[in-house]
This record gives sequence, C-alpha cells and structure tokens, in this order.
Amino acid sequence: MSNALREQLRQQLLPWLETRGFVADQPQNALFWTYRREVGEQLQILEVQWDKYRRPRFILNYGTCPRQGLVIDGRTVAANAMAAGWTEDAGRAHAGTSAEEHWFRQDLPWWRCLLGTTPLLDARPILHGVQICLNELDIYWASGLLGPHMWPLARAERTALTPPAGDADSRPAPHR
Repeated sequence: MSNALREQLRQQLLPWLETRGFVADQPQNALFWTYRREVGEQLQILEVQWDKYRRPRFILNYGTCPRQGLVIDGRTVAANAMAAGWTEDAGRAHAGTSAEEHWFRQDLPWWRCLLGTTPLLDARPILHGVQICLNELDIYWASGLLGPHMWPLARAERTALTPPAGDADSRPAPHR
C-alpha cells in the first residue's frame, strides 16, 4: 500500500478536523481512523475506513448519536465506543456521485494496469474530493441536507436504535 496517501490525507485532514472541534480516537486502528465531535447533546462521528487488503483506497463513514450513546438490541453502547455505521443516520461520503465511484482510490482498476499505465494516481485530486465531501458533511450536520456525494446506509433495524431513557434528540431530521 502507498503510505504516501495515508500521510498526505493525515496532513490535510487533521488540521481541518481540529479547527472544527473533532478529536481523534486513541489509539487509531489501522483500518479505521475515527474522529468525534460533541455539538450540544449530539456526538458527530467521522471515520476514514481504509481498504482491508491494504490497497491505497478509503471511504468516509459518518453518523450522529446522542452524547449518552444508544441502546442497541437492549444493550447501552457509550458514545465513545459508537461506530459511525451503528448510528441512526449512518452514511458514507463517496468519491463520486454515482454508485460506481464509492472509494477514494489512488490505484487504478486492474484492467488499466494491464494496459501499462502508471500503477498509482496523483493524490491531489483525491484529497480535493475529500475536501468537497467534508464541506458537504458540515452542511449536513448543520442543516440535515444531504450533499450529492453522501449516501445514507439503509438499515432495516433502525427501530432498535434508541437513545437511553430520558435523553432528547435535538438534531434536525435529515431532509431526504
């Protein structure tokens, strides 16, 4: 895997997140970089999910939960242990606006490698795409409006996700 992509993303992503109040989970997992931010009674979660086969590609996961956590299948999960995919409004910010462009990827499809092209793309356009998605996430968390790169995850068991008793969800409902 290209560690250069990880380092370039870390150099661009960390300052952006820190200026907006996000704090990184420690220690960071090799496959998931998780960042959390408390806003009022809500906890906003952003994850960078790296390819499990260590290819130079990743996707952004996002979600929001009450600061007290959620009750999932009768078990209370603390907010600091919550994964973005477990939240009621879980979603992914994709590299493109079509279903084929999920991952931010520096590597080329296998068939393009067979044609003799360079194996890795320049990381600058990838990082620019991440910045676009982060701006869309800011708008979503402020207003509930989904951007063109944001894809909600459909969850059949959403009724099982409830805040612990006595907690109010003050986040505006997303407009979909």
